[in-house]
Amino acid sequence: MGAILAENELHHAYWRSASKPVITTVSGGEKSGFEFVNMFDNNAHTSFKNNTNTQSVITFDFGSAKNFNGFAIYGHNLTTSQAIKIEYSSDNSSYTTFTDSAVYPANGEISPPNNNGEAFCVYLKGSTNIGRYWKITTIGWDTSTFITTLALGSFVDNVNISAPYTMPSFTPQEVSIKRNNQGNLLSSDVRKIPQKLNIKLTTLQESDLDAIQTNITNTTINGLTANYSFVDYLGHFVSRFPFFVLHDDGGDGSNAEKLADRNKIYFCTIDKSLKQPAFASPTTLNWSINAIGYIS
Repeated sequence: MGAILAENELHHAYWRSASKPVITTVSGGEKSGFEFVNMFDNNAHTSFKNNTNTQSVITFDFGSAKNFNGFAIYGHNLTTSQAIKIEYSSDNSSYTTFTDSAVYPANGEISPPNNNGEAFCVYLKGSTNIGRYWKITTIGWDTSTFITTLALGSFVDNVNISAPYTMPSFTPQEVSIKRNNQGNLLSSDVRKIPQKLNIKLTTLQESDLDAIQTNITNTTINGLTANYSFVDYLGHFVSRFPFFVLHDDGGDGSNAEKLADRNKIYFCTIDKSLKQPAFASPTTLNWSINAIGYIS
């Protein structure tokens, strides 16, 4: 089964709210022009950096308790010797480390699986973590380390993504061979190529579309706070904002296999427009989500 992180609570609490949450620098700090809020402004050309080679500790006060079960990162130059740590609290005093010690490091210091700059995530499947205050700590960063996108929220789980589907094995590259007027070779250009995806959700019942996600409650859409159905929730956020997709949420296998599965994640934007679910038979529906997937 797959999972989709559709709503970035950080983005919606800060950039789409009239009353801004309180952000406090506990230690360290942000580099001028590379502020903390750049990580969740939905702009891939902005990023967050430390202003010194020491770690930064920053707290984020949502103003009320929020539910979370994961976070995902895209657009970074973290190495396996660098990390990010996230904690949460109800009172800004006693903090709980956001981790699953069976799959991730018990100290909550999460590093990428390699040095390739690929997207990665922490997903606590089957868990609901509630906190008003969230603390983010940079581990082992220097002033050139950056993250462009950090999404924190609740994965929509148990999503049946059907084949054919291209999983994020590596970042495809395109090589452009150039020659001058005499036919001599010039320097070649190499650029990353995003993946066109067809995320196929098949054999859905109408009851599946209408089902309320148990771990996603009190979501605000256009000023109305409610418990939204599967189709209303995904339909709103996926059609308007970037999102992350796991084709395999790591529900089965060894802990090492779960970690490997959860590190195969796409950062996506919708490809032109989001289609409506359509009946494939009198009782079942299919929902094809056309997206552009990015790995690094």
